[in-house]
Amino acid sequence: MTTIVVPLDGSAFSEAAVPVAAQIAQRRKGAVSLVRVAVPEAGPVCEDELRAVASKVTGVPVTWRVVNEVGGEPVADAIVRVVHEIPNALLCLTAHGRSGLGAAILGSTTEAVVRRIGRPVLVVGPKCSMAWEDNQRLFIPLDGSEEAERIMPYAASVARLWHLEPWLIQVAHPFDVEVAETATHVLERPRAAMAAHGLEVGTDFKWDSNTPICIAREARVNRGGLILMSSHVRSGFARTFLGSVTMGVIHWAECPVLVCPPEVLTGGVNDPREICVSGQ
Repeated sequence: MTTIVVPLDGSAFSEAAVPVAAQIAQRRKGAVSLVRVAVPEAGPVCEDELRAVASKVTGVPVTWRVVNEVGGEPVADAIVRVVHEIPNALLCLTAHGRSGLGAAILGSTTEAVVRRIGRPVLVVGPKCSMAWEDNQRLFIPLDGSEEAERIMPYAASVARLWHLEPWLIQVAHPFDVEVAETATHVLERPRAAMAAHGLEVGTDFKWDSNTPICIAREARVNRGGLILMSSHVRSGFARTFLGSVTMGVIHWAECPVLVCPPEVLTGGVNDPREICVSGQ
């Protein structure tokens, strides 16, 4: 049984991940575990707060736990430690996003967790709406590179195990001459990769100067229930490190974003059941 771990910090914003986690747990026949990292003297108060949040969760088993900081241990490290202690745990947490020059900035703790945990993380951004519950498409943003397409085997597994229809999307800047020369068949290779896994996919190619906003918009209007992103994809015109694109999508998306780290794509983990997406 998968346990969806939700770190909380006492804020209403962090609690936005709880209904998302509960919905995923219900779909996967799993459970929800609420976690709060705190200094020992704050433990009783934090436990009462967790109990109050847990009382609002219905339809799935829910537990709560206060984790004491160990020798000034960073909160991110404590969260990673807790997740690794729980068999079949999937981390689900919120990201404080703020826009700027078309990108977004995650909260420092969330970003540190995503970078260090070494397994997929389900991130709930500030614009995530529970309307995603009824949507059945898995959006997979690509950039035309073979590096980005390493996510395809994992994407196929997620699509099957989460019962979602895979949908490939690539966004190119209007001035990207290199992409313009191949735009008519740019998604043929990843489509073939999904076909090799026995899956038919939809495709969407868009010209837009703001990649994250375009991806989030297309997911919204085309029934996207989950966006799957690699933390090492690069974006269209400037080919900037996808950290900024991923964070931008998280900021704008109205559905959860599953962030897949490089360890999953480079041979470290191949079976999605080992990285907590199967609910088994």
